[in-house]
Amino acid sequence: MRIESILQALTTQFLQKKGIKSNSKPLNSAEDKVEISSEARDLQKNQKTNDLQKGDAKDIQPIREEKVKEVISKINQDFYSSPKVISKVVDSLFKVFGI
Repeated sequence: MRIESILQALTTQFLQKKGIKSNSKPLNSAEDKVEISSEARDLQKNQKTNDLQKGDAKDIQPIREEKVKEVISKINQDFYSSPKVISKVVDSLFKVFGI
């Protein structure tokens, strides 16, 4: 799911709830890109190793493979891009932010 579509839905619903008409154009569809340096990856790997050595491993939840497969399947089927799901996300965000 693209962040732009969520932001556009949030903006539209917010404006509708406030009774404001909007003639705005859709958000720019340029893709975002994140680059993580090899040094940062090494630091993260070392931090995880240190945490495990300190005994923090007891707090780590096991990965539930069936849930991971389910989410990947839903992503591949564009489930999270459906208007119903976007609407639920928007409503939840409104509740969180008290809008």
